Amino acid sequence: ADIATEWQIDAIIKSVIHCLLPSDWSSRHTAGCVAAFCFLKVTLSIPLESVTPCSLSFQELSLSQLFQRVGETLSVKNEADCANDLFLPPVAHALGLLSELLHDSSRRQLINKIIEFLHPYWKPLGSLLIKICSSVIIKQSGLPTDEQEVILYELLLLWKRASQSYALLEETHPLWHDSSAFSFLADALHFCLIECAQQATLSSVSNNNDKFESSVDLLHPSVAHLLIRSLRSLFKFAHAVDWLCSLQTTLDTFILRLICAYGERANSAENTGPNLGPLILSLARSVAKMNGGAELQMDLLKPDPCISLRLIILTALELAVRLDLSEPALFDLLRSIHSLVWEARNAQCTRPVYECLIVSLLAGDDAHLFHGLTFWLQLENCLLVRSRPEGDQCLLDLVPNAHQLFASLARTIGYSPHLLVDWIVSPETSCLSYLVHYLRRFRSSDSLGPEPVYSRAAPPIGTDWPATQLGSMLDKLARCLQTLESNGSIPFSPQPLIRSLNHAVSVIQTSTLQIDPHAV
Repeated sequence: ADIATEWQIDAIIKSVIHCLLPSDWSSRHTAGCVAAFCFLKVTLSIPLESVTPCSLSFQELSLSQLFQRVGETLSVKNEADCANDLFLPPVAHALGLLSELLHDSSRRQLINKIIEFLHPYWKPLGSLLIKICSSVIIKQSGLPTDEQEVILYELLLLWKRASQSYALLEETHPLWHDSSAFSFLADALHFCLIECAQQATLSSVSNNNDKFESSVDLLHPSVAHLLIRSLRSLFKFAHAVDWLCSLQTTLDTFILRLICAYGERANSAENTGPNLGPLILSLARSVAKMNGGAELQMDLLKPDPCISLRLIILTALELAVRLDLSEPALFDLLRSIHSLVWEARNAQCTRPVYECLIVSLLAGDDAHLFHGLTFWLQLENCLLVRSRPEGDQCLLDLVPNAHQLFASLARTIGYSPHLLVDWIVSPETSCLSYLVHYLRRFRSSDSLGPEPVYSRAAPPIGTDWPATQLGSMLDKLARCLQTLESNGSIPFSPQPLIRSLNHAVSVIQTSTLQIDPHAV
């Protein structure tokens, strides 16, 4: 191409990007902004078979101009602009465009270029996240504007998709195993979820005569969900790849501070009970208020705060499973989860009520439910197989009994074997894995032993455990699986599971007869 043509292309790109990110935004710019978004998405998403040196040059020039304009827009705005609805929409459109381009993993060359251009912008984007959340939590009493909510969504989505792209970089790429994007996100989320929440709590206390009111929501559920979901994704990703091992300890400490304010009052004489983090306590009380019927009208635009609370509990349980059993932090974490469930359900968590409350709290999402049940089962198994179980009684007291958890689950579904079958064959839940591991309890050599330390490993026959109903449900479940296998309607061989079910039914029946010889 000659110089005139290159100049024309450069002028066109600049015009399009200025339509996407105008200097002074108003509602009349919306149509031009959307048109520029669509133009850049189509022209940058060049199919692999159509890539030419000219198209690559166009991509390079477009991305360079786009990021230059994003940098200019971010640098000239001050903190007050984070609450200014006229500043946020064009930036949200630009971030959304980058997220869309990163979403198609088949265009590796384009994705690699975007990652390279994004690299120096993670710090200013983290500052933008902090400024918006500070404004929402501290200055706006936790209530975001629509524009703030949209840009938070687009910003965190961009971070998530970029993180996934980092994992696919080749060893020869200059940013291979670079952790700066993840570190900046962790720092920003830490400030938003902990520092801002603490400042808002102190402000609320001073404005209400030194008394924190439980009716105050520190953060709107929609924003809380965005931030906590991003934290959980970062936590899972960091623990899934070896090259982020340096970030794992930082995130573990972050989770402890968020959930149980670990270390906040370690040297304080008043630190005798569970010390929930302010944001988590606020979410739990919001859930309790909804369950208590305080909010008679359902706001369809306000997400259920229970969703965020479930994500927090699952993240805490995943951390608890990773912690060494001798870690003092494990006791604080389990005690805080216990207190968190109590706050959310506004009831005293005494056995077996604690197990019922856990199931009711997790039951809003099938995948969350079985992940949570599996984590609790793993924790109890670790404590029961230790060589010094008597030293772990304080931990066992904070871990729900696996048999009571399963009984609570069965009561919740009305002892329906058909619903269990649906969960077992569904790829969207880990019910099959959970059930396989739970049924191993009935094969333990200590299941029927007289050892008091291991008594909770055996089915609690003779108590309020519904042995008859559970035995009948498991027997029907085995028959259902047998029928499905004979019809070729199940995607795996259920015979090992059927044998485990039949053995569990046999153990339950034998134990019941030992207690009551007249039991059927």
